[in-house]
Amino acid sequence: MSRKEKSYSAELKYQAVSDYLSGKGSLREICRKYKIRSTRQLRNWIKMYNGHKELKCYTGGNRMTKGRKTTYGHTFTSREQLISTIESYIDYYNNRRYQHRLFIQTPMQAHVCAMNRAA
Repeated sequence: MSRKEKSYSAELKYQAVSDYLSGKGSLREICRKYKIRSTRQLRNWIKMYNGHKELKCYTGGNRMTKGRKTTYGHTFTSREQLISTIESYIDYYNNRRYQHRLFIQTPMQAHVCAMNRAA
């Protein structure tokens, strides 16, 4: 017996990704909060978001978007919200995003190691 595919709205996807990237919870906590079936699904949305791809809502066999199309999928209502999101992303990029080309380190860890070697 096959499982029925669950459809998530684009708004839910962007909110879940935004919460995770701003440090409001772990993958599991965010999945629980938004009733997302698996952390793998959330990781895929994060990967798409970081690759500047639109998170769409898919229904049935037809892949159609719901709502309006935007460049990055999020409209900020205030300057403070925009600044907070940018700061959260910079923190994620520098301190929590492991990179294979840096031997599975964050950019900040690689920088500290390079400074220690130079000293």
